Amino acid sequence: MINLLPTKEKETLAKTNRWKLSVILSGIVAVGCLVFLLILVFINFFITFEIESRKGDIEKISHQIERDNLDKFEEKIEKYNRRFQEIESFYNARNSFKESLEKVVNYTGDLDLDRISIEDGPDSLRVSVSGFSRHRDNLIEFRNILNNDEKINRVNFSSESWIRDENIRFSVNFEMKNE
Repeated sequence: MINLLPTKEKETLAKTNRWKLSVILSGIVAVGCLVFLLILVFINFFITFEIESRKGDIEKISHQIERDNLDKFEEKIEKYNRRFQEIESFYNARNSFKESLEKVVNYTGDLDLDRISIEDGPDSLRVSVSGFSRHRDNLIEFRNILNNDEKINRVNFSSESWIRDENIRFSVNFEMKNE
């Protein structure tokens, strides 16, 4: 093709073509940026929605964990309270036992105690005491102390304990109530 246009018009046409090309490219870039911006906005909404939905799940899970921890803590407290109650009842039962046993041990006659053994039973403590008495009167007084104590039952002296009048080896078995 023969180009018969004057140079001035050629330049104007070239400028117009460049201008159209730059407008078209600018439009394409603008549309691309707009599409990219819309994609970013969509991703932002999606992530925000996911975060909000996960927050609810996380709160539910954290409340469940707190509840579980609280339940475990309450169980531990209840377990320790039961132990303390057992210890307290044991201590109270042993105090009454201690008082009764002190009466036996603190008898001030001419008795010498050699051995005391204690067996724990379901309702009472079985106690065996053996020793030496210089006179039968001291042994009789000791028997009366045991028989007069409300917490002591089934006092049983061995038959050898009553044969002699002096220098007596004795043994006695009795039960003490657990309270």
